[in-house]
Amino acid sequence: MMDEDRQGQLLEHLPIVVRNHISDILSVSFHRHIGLRLSAIDAADHAVIVTFLTSEKTITPAGTLHGGITNALLDAACAIATCTTIQCDGIVPATLTSSFQMLGTVKGTGHVITIQAAVTGRTRRFAFARATASAGGRILAEAVLTKVMTTAVL
Repeated sequence: MMDEDRQGQLLEHLPIVVRNHISDILSVSFHRHIGLRLSAIDAADHAVIVTFLTSEKTITPAGTLHGGITNALLDAACAIATCTTIQCDGIVPATLTSSFQMLGTVKGTGHVITIQAAVTGRTRRFAFARATASAGGRILAEAVLTKVMTTAVL
């Protein structure tokens, strides 16, 4: 409950459209299952920090952090950062292109993985974002994504 309260406090000052988009991303069942948490948001700079804890759900049979999960959460962090640029209801960011580089890993459970993401450019229709995932001050992965603004699919 404390995490949800903290996330609510981070979102409460944002416009309702932005708040709703970010809440929708955080409530995706996969994100909830992994334990993705919003830790910080700077709407003016279109930047966010999200975290998750390595667990049995996020490691490979070899006991290392799963690269696919890391990449999916880098994408989610970029989507959250992109939401800070949306000014009208009914528009959602969708991934158009993505590039992920795995640079390292952690072994075992209990590691806090921190993902920092920011929008680096925005046009009317596209957002360009970068993200890094790190643990203990060591960068584990980087991502560069292009998001296209599209109408919400109901």
